[in-house]
Amino acid sequence: RLCTLFSGMPALMSLLVQNEQHFHDTLNWLKGRQEWGVKVFCNDMELRSILESSDHDVLALNTQATMGSAGQVYVLRKQRERRLAELVSTRMDEVANDVLDALVSLAVEDRLRPVLSEAVTGRSETMLLNAALLIDIAVCSELYVIVDELGSRFSTEGFTIELTGPWPPY
Repeated sequence: RLCTLFSGMPALMSLLVQNEQHFHDTLNWLKGRQEWGVKVFCNDMELRSILESSDHDVLALNTQATMGSAGQVYVLRKQRERRLAELVSTRMDEVANDVLDALVSLAVEDRLRPVLSEAVTGRSETMLLNAALLIDIAVCSELYVIVDELGSRFSTEGFTIELTGPWPPY
């Protein structure tokens, strides 16, 4: 546990003696490894705009809305908004899963962290993925290559992949 408090030196020594082998095993297991953070963000409006101009169903609803009565236009716009929301949500999930799948293959261990709000991140984009990966130092160059490739591939849709670290393994 991080920041454990002890009543005094005897309590600390007791814990160290009782857990000595576990501490050695853990430190040996962590040797040559680093923790990296991976976050995926999405500019919702950019993604929405791209999907709005490329999805056949949305384009068809737009065309139908130009020819309908006021009531029909209202219903068609609602259908269009529902379709766009579904497309955006689906694409966000796909990209987050693609990034995680590509990077987890390099990791010795991985943990999903809570997705943070815009108020916490200080960014206007929506956070989709917040993961911690324990990586062997020997494959860190592969990590950079994969993150760069994924970043290039998804940036045209409004996605940003942020790699942070290395951090001490926790």
